[in-house]
Amino acid sequence: MTATSRPIVGRERELTLLNAPGPARLIEIVGDPGIGKTSLLGEFARARGGAFAGRATEFEQHVPFAMFLDALADRVARLDDEERKLIGEPAVELLASVFHGADPSQADLHGVGRHRLYRAVRTLLEVVTPETGGLLLLDDVHWADEGSVGLLEFLVRHPPAGRFQLGVSYRPRQASERLFAALSHAAGAERLRLELKPLTLQQVCQLLPGVDAARARQLHDSSGGNPFYLDALTRVAADGDPEVVLSAEFAALTPRMLLVAQSAALAGDPFDPELVAEVAELPEADTLADLDELVARDLIRAENSARRFRYRHPLVRSAAYRTGRAAWRLDAHARAAAGLERRGAPATSRAHHVERAARAGDDKAIAVLVEAAESVLASIPALAVDWLRTAIDLLPRTPDHRTRLCGLMLLRARALLVIGRLQECRGILQEVLNLLPEEPCDQRSAAVSMCATVERLLGRYDEAQALLVGELTRRPDRHDRPALGMRIDIAAGLLQCAKFEDARAWVMQAMDSPARHQMRPLTMTIGLSILATADAYTGRFESAVGHVRRAAAMLDGLSDGELSERLYLTLELAWAELVLERYYDAQRHVRRCAALAERTGHSHLQPDIQLTFTHVYAWLGDLTQAAEHAEATLETALLTGRTELLEFIHVRQSEIALWRGDLKSALQYAEQAVDKTQPGAYWWSGEGTAALAAARLANGDPQGCLQELLRGGDPTEVGYAPSLRRLWFDELVRAEIALGHIESALDWARKAEESVAGGDLPGRTGQAMLASARAHIAAKDPTTGAERAAKAADNFAQVHLPVFEGQARHLLGAALADLGKREEAQQQLGRAKELFANCGAAGMHAAVVQQQRLLGARSTRVRKDGGPLTQRELEIAELVAHGYTNRQIATQLFMSPKTVEAHLSRIFTKLGVASRTAVASHLARHAREM
Repeated sequence: MTATSRPIVGRERELTLLNAPGPARLIEIVGDPGIGKTSLLGEFARARGGAFAGRATEFEQHVPFAMFLDALADRVARLDDEERKLIGEPAVELLASVFHGADPSQADLHGVGRHRLYRAVRTLLEVVTPETGGLLLLDDVHWADEGSVGLLEFLVRHPPAGRFQLGVSYRPRQASERLFAALSHAAGAERLRLELKPLTLQQVCQLLPGVDAARARQLHDSSGGNPFYLDALTRVAADGDPEVVLSAEFAALTPRMLLVAQSAALAGDPFDPELVAEVAELPEADTLADLDELVARDLIRAENSARRFRYRHPLVRSAAYRTGRAAWRLDAHARAAAGLERRGAPATSRAHHVERAARAGDDKAIAVLVEAAESVLASIPALAVDWLRTAIDLLPRTPDHRTRLCGLMLLRARALLVIGRLQECRGILQEVLNLLPEEPCDQRSAAVSMCATVERLLGRYDEAQALLVGELTRRPDRHDRPALGMRIDIAAGLLQCAKFEDARAWVMQAMDSPARHQMRPLTMTIGLSILATADAYTGRFESAVGHVRRAAAMLDGLSDGELSERLYLTLELAWAELVLERYYDAQRHVRRCAALAERTGHSHLQPDIQLTFTHVYAWLGDLTQAAEHAEATLETALLTGRTELLEFIHVRQSEIALWRGDLKSALQYAEQAVDKTQPGAYWWSGEGTAALAAARLANGDPQGCLQELLRGGDPTEVGYAPSLRRLWFDELVRAEIALGHIESALDWARKAEESVAGGDLPGRTGQAMLASARAHIAAKDPTTGAERAAKAADNFAQVHLPVFEGQARHLLGAALADLGKREEAQQQLGRAKELFANCGAAGMHAAVVQQQRLLGARSTRVRKDGGPLTQRELEIAELVAHGYTNRQIATQLFMSPKTVEAHLSRIFTKLGVASRTAVASHLARHAREM
């Protein structure tokens, strides 16, 4: 990190705060240009014995992850075998491709690839950080590229384990809202913010001990107490405007030396002499000689790396750049682009210069910008947006170029969609539709489809439907293949906002069309999936199952190329399978969808994909995986601006936390879900309220549970869809029992049974039986309770719902105990405990253990045939026995500390122990058995 050679004066308080022990993990140093942020960071690094240090630069905001490349590239290159093993080879390969590839933008950063990079960087920092603590310092982050800001946000939200601090400096007046949002994730004592003020006259006198008082006052007044400007004034022994004084440093140079200084400012930061020579059109020997003189004058400084230089301060570089004439800069940027092209530099490295040198109609420049934009579309789409805007501006506005213009505008709209700038995306798409003739064509169909998607994401479902319907009516043949596809698109939008009958009607129009035979297999598959979901939500379960079976068979027969054309709608099948309790089929299809999304750049689908994974793993009882995917869903939703999903995401997080026994977090997530509820109708509308009800009940507030569930005032309207109301009957029954209202609980139980009397899916029938069993046991009718609980358990087992099966068997065990059938009760409770242990449902497991103790059953271990330690659990148990902390285990096994905690909870449960010491003792006693 480059800093002034002058001593640090007037920052004693800040240095004391920086070096004092404390909980701060994020340190912000903010202030005006030249106020001393870089010097303070450098002094902090020296006091700590070193740090990883990187800097963002004004003219290199086009370089992906530039700030982190500057800080970590050398360390990635020096990883030893042990470090590579700890990080994991896939993560090392990803780090190498980004930090040392010929073109970082070509790394596989589609969708979750970005998050893999983020996690790899965090793991890198954990592995290379010494036990005494680590420090990453990032300077001038107000100039950081979008990729760097995204990675910075991740590190703030999920800091590296151990004693690690992240320090940043920036100019608050130039910082973006995105940067402020990224830093806001640290709060309270974890965040230390230091705002640097100008030096006082006394501090200036201390800094310049050889200057008399009158001169010191003059310098203080002229510089405004700004250390950088003060330094500039003293260098040239002048007074007046510091900007003018700074320019005077360059005025003292020879013409050739000034040309080299200007070329160096344009070439990059840091820069290499060879490119400077090409930009300046000078022999390399002359360029090197002038660079030596610039070093001697302390305008530039040599980097640690060979043949690399940078200006002593960004303001000096900016001043040097401005001394060049505007016309000269145009040609110089062109020479820089040409020089980089001769070196084989990727389009992303040349685009910065090309966009400053290109002339209107320059086809080669347009091609470079488009190539650069396409290469970063998946990793840094915001940068693609800017380059495409320049390419569009350069393209002539003639009828001959209209098709190409619309193509570039559609590409830019896609990038805007990915980064969540939906209003701007919508404006471009509407402009494209105005430019294109009304006659059907591929570009118009693509624009209509994308625009309808954007309208739906903006919550404008009526507008999306009107757009599609309007386009449909303009088509000369309303039953041709594209028209049938539009009908399916309309149905998909209606399904999203819970208009199930309307969605069904639009699909049936397509299915009953005389041109049905023209419908593409993919379109037919999507239509059948929508029908399956709509029928399930409206109680037509038999036809729903038939539709989903046909859709799955057709989808499995499609090639990846066919699927990728309309990948976002193929998720409809996975959701239909979830609704119809076909969880393994849903898992198989969403895995295929996720793999295709990564390969084809459909990164905007990641929230939907991760959300589907969350549901699959939650219902199948892998709560650790479910929690990880829920976290990924939240992050990708925030990245892509999918705020309408936040309610649903927090609902799932609350549910998972509740099952894992983390009641406090469950309540917090549920409150967040309600807080994030948006106006409008979605098929998940009402789930936030229901999650809050369940969380309040679990936290000892049954009255609050009832108030939330019956908020509408009409008990028959509980739930968000007629066929799913019974999902909340169990919460209603439990709340009434907790309040001592046994008759009310029995009333809800009767309604639950009535809701499935006409036939239903096994899992949903099990939900109704579970509520009924609970009510009858509370009413001192264990015979009926046992009967209902046994039916519920069998139903849940049939469709592989282990968390719910465990609840049913727990109830069955309690009912059998009331009937005096002690041995049978113990068997059911033992099976419930095994199910909960394998799922990681710690709270429910503890409740079963308590029930067993009441019966006098042994509860120190689960049955070995139901709950042996998995290989991963055994690895963690052995590390615990060797004294590793959770964070050290997370680093060792390349997982998050939360995942370690979940595994450890399972280990405690399976071994029947309550402490880490007991785990070590158990392993020592049972080494052969393990």
